[in-house]
Amino acid sequence: MPVGLIQLARLTWTDPALAFRQLLALRLPPAAIWQATIVLAILLVAINLLPGPMPVKYAPDGLPAPFVQFALQLLFLVVPAVMMQAVGHAFGRTAALTDCLLAIIWAQLVVLPIQALFALTLYRASGLAGGFVLVLIIATLWFLTVFVTELFGYSSRGRVLLALLVAMMLISAIAQSVVPPGMI
Repeated sequence: MPVGLIQLARLTWTDPALAFRQLLALRLPPAAIWQATIVLAILLVAINLLPGPMPVKYAPDGLPAPFVQFALQLLFLVVPAVMMQAVGHAFGRTAALTDCLLAIIWAQLVVLPIQALFALTLYRASGLAGGFVLVLIIATLWFLTVFVTELFGYSSRGRVLLALLVAMMLISAIAQSVVPPGMI
């Protein structure tokens, strides 16, 4: 039975494993997944602009900050997918890079409305914004844990969660050493 993306997003909140299996069953073409990744990166930059006008900052090469933020958002979507595929392969499991990318972007798309609420309340109601960020972190981690478990056929969600947390710390450490201060 074909299912629409809105229904799939709703299902993700109640049964993320079933939702992700149905999403994979759609067999989206790789080009569509890459295009969705680019659109998501643009949406994430736009959400960063919701609190108000962004001061015009320029990267060392003279590019306006939104272009640099777009490149960083794109990297922060693609690099975890590459790492997910590599770690899965290291443990004897296989998955296409586009399926790993689909897990990352779907988890982000489903929580996108909460990210927008966070951005809108950030400077107006910081306590409420803190609540939104807590929901964002928990929901994103839970969805990714379930999606990775489904994608690679792992049996332990606890171990997958632990691996995700370690990977996030590694990505954060790498980002902090590579990206100039104030850019993320």
